[in-house]
Amino acid sequence: MGGAYINWLVDAAVAAGLIAIIVAIGIAWRYRASIGWMTANLAVWVVIAGIFITVYVHQTSSTVPAAGPAPATDEQAAVTAAPPAAVEPDSSSLRVFASNDGHYRVDGLVNGASVQFLIDTGASIVLLTPDDARRAGIDPDTLQYRRQITTPNGLVQGADIVIYQLAVGPIRLVNVAGAVVRTNTSNSLLGISFLSRLSGYEVSDGAMTLHQ
Repeated sequence: MGGAYINWLVDAAVAAGLIAIIVAIGIAWRYRASIGWMTANLAVWVVIAGIFITVYVHQTSSTVPAAGPAPATDEQAAVTAAPPAAVEPDSSSLRVFASNDGHYRVDGLVNGASVQFLIDTGASIVLLTPDDARRAGIDPDTLQYRRQITTPNGLVQGADIVIYQLAVGPIRLVNVAGAVVRTNTSNSLLGISFLSRLSGYEVSDGAMTLHQ
């Protein structure tokens, strides 16, 4: 029960006590009753008032409905209404929406392991960070880092690999040329070695659509 309801009960108890006192004094004055008799009657009235209040509290507490969920804030409503990062227009296409920084990010599977990619048409091959490579069953410590690779973070050393299976949405390719960079970057990159094997891809209305 809320604070206002509790305050009302306290006020009601005080009022009942005052009424009992006034009634007892009035009876005592009318009939010139003794102080002892007046005190006994006052106690009886207080007990009766307490019983009524207790019964009422128990009955009301069992019928007061529970408070409903708090209304959603504007921020929560905005999150709920936000579009998904990607949708599948058909069984062989994936439409990826731009993130707040204007880049296109998509969740994919590399050899069955979950990897988040940044789609980069400027990267010649698919690049995996060491952490993503490990999740995909590739040990970065056993690779030979013999090439210089340009990434959004600058030049890094990379080791050539072949990705057995790479999937994003409904699009699945096998034996995709790739590389593992020696040090972790912010994202693995989905580069041209994947994109060039698609039937096409285009950008329009703030989204990139991939077609197998």
